[in-house]
Amino acid sequence: MSGIQFSRKNTGHAALLAIAAVAVLIFLACLTQITPAEARSLYVANGLSAGPGTLGQFDLGAQGQPLPLDPATVETGDGPQHVAFTPDGRFAYATAAGTGQLFAFRVEPSGRLAPLDPPAVAAGFGAHGVVVSPDGRSAYAGNQEAGSVTQYDIAADGTLAPKSPAAIVSGSGESGLAMAPNGRSAYVTNLADNSVGQFAVDRETGALSQKPRSKVVVPAAPSGLAAAPDGRSLYVATLGGNIFQFTILGNGALKRKDPAKVKAGLGASGVAITADGKFLYTPNSGRDSVSQFRINQRSGNLKPLRPASIPVGERPEGVAVAPDGRSLYVAIAGADQVRWLTIGRTGRLSGQSRTPQPSSPGPHGVAVSPDQSPIAALDSVRGGITGRKITLKAEGSYDPDGRITRYRWQFGDGRRKVTSRPKVTHRYRQPGSFVVRLTVVDDEGCSSRFVYTGQSALCSGGPSKAWTRVPVRRRGAKPKPRLDGALKQLRGPAGCVLDESARARRCMSARALKEPGPFLGSRGIAISPDGKNAYVASSGSDAIAVFTRDRKTGVLSQPEGEAGCISADVSLGCGPAVGLEGPASVAVSPDGTNVYAASVDSDSVTAFSRNSHTGALAQLPGGAGCVSELSIAGCRAGRGLDGADTVAVSPDGRSVYAGAFHGSAIATFERDGSGGLTQPADERGCLTAAATAGCGTAAGIGAVESLAVSPDGSRVFAAGAASSAVTAFVRDDSGSLTQSAQGCISIPAPAGCVLGRSVLGANAVEASPDGNSVYAVSAISSSVTAFDVVTGGIEQPAGPRRCLGPTAKPTCRAGNGMEVPEAVTVSPDGRNIYLASFESWAVVSLARNGNGGFRQLAGRAGCVSPASDGCGTGRRLAGAAGIAISPDGRFVYVTSSLADAVTVFRRATG
Repeated sequence: MSGIQFSRKNTGHAALLAIAAVAVLIFLACLTQITPAEARSLYVANGLSAGPGTLGQFDLGAQGQPLPLDPATVETGDGPQHVAFTPDGRFAYATAAGTGQLFAFRVEPSGRLAPLDPPAVAAGFGAHGVVVSPDGRSAYAGNQEAGSVTQYDIAADGTLAPKSPAAIVSGSGESGLAMAPNGRSAYVTNLADNSVGQFAVDRETGALSQKPRSKVVVPAAPSGLAAAPDGRSLYVATLGGNIFQFTILGNGALKRKDPAKVKAGLGASGVAITADGKFLYTPNSGRDSVSQFRINQRSGNLKPLRPASIPVGERPEGVAVAPDGRSLYVAIAGADQVRWLTIGRTGRLSGQSRTPQPSSPGPHGVAVSPDQSPIAALDSVRGGITGRKITLKAEGSYDPDGRITRYRWQFGDGRRKVTSRPKVTHRYRQPGSFVVRLTVVDDEGCSSRFVYTGQSALCSGGPSKAWTRVPVRRRGAKPKPRLDGALKQLRGPAGCVLDESARARRCMSARALKEPGPFLGSRGIAISPDGKNAYVASSGSDAIAVFTRDRKTGVLSQPEGEAGCISADVSLGCGPAVGLEGPASVAVSPDGTNVYAASVDSDSVTAFSRNSHTGALAQLPGGAGCVSELSIAGCRAGRGLDGADTVAVSPDGRSVYAGAFHGSAIATFERDGSGGLTQPADERGCLTAAATAGCGTAAGIGAVESLAVSPDGSRVFAAGAASSAVTAFVRDDSGSLTQSAQGCISIPAPAGCVLGRSVLGANAVEASPDGNSVYAVSAISSSVTAFDVVTGGIEQPAGPRRCLGPTAKPTCRAGNGMEVPEAVTVSPDGRNIYLASFESWAVVSLARNGNGGFRQLAGRAGCVSPASDGCGTGRRLAGAAGIAISPDGRFVYVTSSLADAVTVFRRATG
């Protein structure tokens, strides 16, 4: 155990109150945070002149014109060549050939670059091309002198760490790098040996390895290259004046198209493709021009536009397109300028007469920061009548770095409409239940689609789509009662189960049910996948109480004898268990064969086999049944388990994760066929908030109280009470966790995190069934907040529509029953969110819409409580702190630690 000890009763409550004062003071002192850039920016690598190198930095005006920022440049090592960005636009990386380094920068909201600490890592003399992987987890730099590619992991704070191996041989005279948009293949142009190297990308580590056919011949000095956004074609420019075109096969191998090449101009050195994949441009340094091509949307073949090229100035070297496809930027090395051209609807370039923007000496590479896709939010609608107007609102939609210009509506009756405002009216001609779908498009033309052409993303992709259901009845028909997820406690004894030591008036009684689902921890109750049983972590009984569940009525009953509970306290008449002191959370494996518990006082995770017929539990034999950080007879040694209070099982059943409150850690276990757990011996076995021998580190996991695994098993989310943070991790095929690029939202926001709202004392987290949203409740903020799951991790939408608390604030709406929420769950159909509130003695009911937003159900349907105003009546809810829903979505179960009770509610469905 840690040096600080807490009493078992209200352990978390006391700790969180102490944390609150510190967190708020730090928050008030916190002024600057890492956020994505709020506008498009252009960057130019000025690497073709002698002396210290610089990156030019420009804001892009409303029409796309480059405007120098202040300062106009930021220093790098000698000879900067190219720039690439993480998909979220938060970090930029630039190669410096003269000093052999890869420089790392934070992109500030203004677009200015700020060096990270450390500012650079070694990349080898002659560092040239640079690529950031589509998932934002890896960076790669090509080395012309060594003929190799160095590869790096990108941490949550943007810093770089070499992969193993740190470099891989590519060929002679590397000149360009590109990745396929699916992130599974990489390509390197080798200027000196006239080839393109082909590499496979490891899905787990991001490390490169040569494909069986490692190279394809490309004559006449291959240089720049890019991939089509659909991932089907690769284009390679050669200094000899051609563009070679390849089909990317399913395994990532390259196959020459017919024809194999098209003519460009002498000195063709780069490739830029518009986000819609329709047009391609290459600068010709030997002809002082830019060639322009149309891309055949079926074959991927290039066809020169008329004219085939336009003059742009002396020695154009680099080229980049804006995400909106309306502007092209060219680095003019011979005149130290950046030229801005307009891309017409047919792809033809114009604007040669514009005065170029002066640049620092020797401009070479040029890049535009990625556009962050807009977020759609569609309000739910109570219903309508045929022939009458229904108003649909999407006023909660927003664009993180610009504005939304188009709202595309599909009304579900075959009709559509596009508006420029977030409100529309519609008349339905027939009654029915209609699904309205909304897609938003921003001022750069980006929406939900992730767009990547080889080096950096153009559009980040994200939750730009939303839906809601609209019930419509005939005029004159009586409205049917809304079955919207409201809860009603079962009548009489069926509605609650009390510990046998309590006075069981109007409730059933059970053994081993003291302090069920305690304040510390967030998953005090779990339902088996077959719906036959409920399992309750009873902290005060050192037990797991077992209940048989009537799948038709939802009623719970406890089997007699040892089948009814398993405990470290042999006096209760339960089955015996070791390492089960103070269990706080419980989880059932997806196949229903095992149950796992996390116990605070024994610093352990315990494993049990489950009888599929009776539901009875038996601890796995030997050391397989218990892993503990303490020395406990019958338990194996484990790490990252000090104050273990939450446990989760991956959907594929191959991994078990435990969160530790006192240790501020997440422990990872591999699950075998019998349900036994093995903790990896290296850093994959645990993550800690502070550097700890044998564990990796992660931001935002101080006092972990809750874990959730995404439905597809690709991500794990955590709530850290001491960090006041919600965090996201990428889960690989082995089950090991790596913090996402956008993997921490907290108050305040230390390195590796961004500033959040209403997450003070974050203590429970849950993922939606569609995998698009994450919900967190926070004890100190007394709130529930929604987060969007995006390519790089999680984002917190702006505005008050994704937050609910006890009082109204500019960033949060007011609701009933919201004092100290302790647990959250989402219904299997994704339509409702339910909370258990410790101080309000309440169960809160929310309606969830298709974009992940929510509202509290109207009136007394919005909460159930014996003590809170504005709520429907409920019984035995003192200290409500755990919640679970049956697999069929018809019943909700709540643990109340101060009442020593489990309560049962029927959920209205339709």
